[in-house]
Amino acid sequence: MLQTLIDSKSSVFKPLLSKIRGVHQNILTKECVFRGVGVHSGEEVEMKVSPSLKEGYTFIRSDICENNEIDGVFFNVTSTMMSTALENTWGAQIKTVEHILAALYGLHIYNAEISISGPEIPIMDGSSFEFVEVLKKCMKPVWLGYASPKIFKVTKPVRVESKTGYAEFLPSKKRTFDVLFDFAGNFSGTPYEGSFYFDLENDSFESLLSDARTFGLYDDAKKLQDMGLAKGASLKNTVIIKDSNVMNEDGLRSQDEMIRHKVLDAIGDIALCGGIIQGSYKAYNPGHDLNNKLLHAYFKSL
Repeated sequence: MLQTLIDSKSSVFKPLLSKIRGVHQNILTKECVFRGVGVHSGEEVEMKVSPSLKEGYTFIRSDICENNEIDGVFFNVTSTMMSTALENTWGAQIKTVEHILAALYGLHIYNAEISISGPEIPIMDGSSFEFVEVLKKCMKPVWLGYASPKIFKVTKPVRVESKTGYAEFLPSKKRTFDVLFDFAGNFSGTPYEGSFYFDLENDSFESLLSDARTFGLYDDAKKLQDMGLAKGASLKNTVIIKDSNVMNEDGLRSQDEMIRHKVLDAIGDIALCGGIIQGSYKAYNPGHDLNNKLLHAYFKSL
């Protein structure tokens, strides 16, 4: 189905490079089960991440009897408000997909079936840590050639901008993520602003990024809850900042935890490219919307 959608949605959605030696991947060997609540819906859900012979990531709403399959590709993104949501032709939707996708992509698992008993991926502790802890025990390495993902080479700079930042792909032999973040100016000059550089091929997603939690401002969180969102958010799964102070009793897991989470989110969003992007991702104050617009701009430029 993924290839059919690719063919029907975009004539340029084709790999520019069929194989890069040295790039590796892992595959799942058994089903992994997770249970928790959705950060926005507040609903209890069960998620199963299973091996797949299909290309890429396939989401399945197990609580829906038919037309419940959603391909994890950027052109199926229908909302980027506070998270990334996917939807199929029949209206079946999965929200907050970025953290499980970041875990899979960060562990170089490029093929997986993700079955979920509700409309939103469980938030767990607000990071990808619990996903990684289970997934790494259920995977084994293989070299490209086994259900090989498509590989797209960045041959020229592609950039998108917002009022507070930008995101771009640059030609590179490496697959790197370089993020500068100051919370749209809210934390300029504070310890919370800064940059983080991550090499997807050579650095450890597990040790450097997986435990970085989602975060937000106290006033924004109150507004979201008044709008009927963030029903499942709490200090157990979200870093909340009020008057420039972290409200969580245990504080931050690292001084640059929020910046690291921005990199984690970017990896999860870029995982929706339908394969591997060979190039450098660089951004200033990125978000889900910018990341999705960057993918659209990149494939339009081919």
